[in-house]
Amino acid sequence: MTRPGTPQGRRRGTPPVPPLRTPPPVSSADRLSLTITLAIILHAIIILGVSFSPDEEPANRFRTLDVTLVHSKSQEAPDEATLLAQANQIGGGESPQPQRPDLRSH
Repeated sequence: MTRPGTPQGRRRGTPPVPPLRTPPPVSSADRLSLTITLAIILHAIIILGVSFSPDEEPANRFRTLDVTLVHSKSQEAPDEATLLAQANQIGGGESPQPQRPDLRSH
């Protein structure tokens, strides 16, 4: 039984329980500042995390074949051909040493 004047369920000698506090309400300004802060952090991560660099040239996976187009042709085939062409050509050119054609000179 409880004594008159004491709250029901409370024993004598125990301190009173403080009332439950409700959390402070979150204002729209608080939500806006949190959203802007998170957006800035996310954009900074994306901008600083993404980088662009030119592709490195891959190594040739296939053997290439150089073909030389000639303007004149010979009836005889050369003993040892150094380049592949659409027609036989013995001699020609202005250099005593064999040279590879250079496309950049034109």
